[in-house]
Amino acid sequence: MYYDEELYRDWLQREFLKAVDEIHPDVRKSLGAELLKPFTELRGAVEISTDWEILQRYVDSPPVKDFCERIRAWATRWNLTAEWCMVAAVETLQTWEWFGKDGFRHERLKMMSVYEPPEGLPYYEQAFGRNAYLERIRNDAQSAIENDPVLKYGESSHCEGFIRSILSSERITKYCDLVESELRKFVPPEHRTLSRHMEWAARVHVKGDKQIDIVREAELRGEPLDASTVSHAINSTLKTLELRS
Repeated sequence: MYYDEELYRDWLQREFLKAVDEIHPDVRKSLGAELLKPFTELRGAVEISTDWEILQRYVDSPPVKDFCERIRAWATRWNLTAEWCMVAAVETLQTWEWFGKDGFRHERLKMMSVYEPPEGLPYYEQAFGRNAYLERIRNDAQSAIENDPVLKYGESSHCEGFIRSILSSERITKYCDLVESELRKFVPPEHRTLSRHMEWAARVHVKGDKQIDIVREAELRGEPLDASTVSHAINSTLKTLELRS
């Protein structure tokens, strides 16, 4: 096991967003309901990258300014005011536009070692998850069949079976496993404790629960907690995540 400070920080941020999504799914739902359409419209209106950092350079543009203000208003409502939260919100909207809605996305800022994919396949960007990667391969295979002068005449159910056989092939499965094994090297051994602290922080900071509620619930489960322990864990977590407590 080894650590990289930047990857470790990104892991903590991703774990926090995961906790937020599990504990208070209205946060994610409101992002999609209020900002997915404006994001799609923005991409059609401007000829620049829609990454959050890039957008900050073009706030003099009315459509960019309006969208950025909407993002900040959404973040402020949910107490997600650290700059990385805005980055994650826009990354999430990008992923939803490409692959459909499936939780928050926050890509690592630093690349891990890259494994070459089997010949003819795209690289597996693990930040988007295996399902999104397989969906990309499915779309590529479907397009290849439809554009082939001979294969396009095949019976649709047979084509679907052929594509499924590609997606479940041993070489693709082993490649995905290899990429994911690299990620696990950066998961700290104290993962379980940290995840619990993330859950507490999400409940108090985002959902608005009281710390005393966490203590009382633990007592009811027969797992007594000291109130100062909970308070310290939450404050420390929020400080690490650059979120104001």
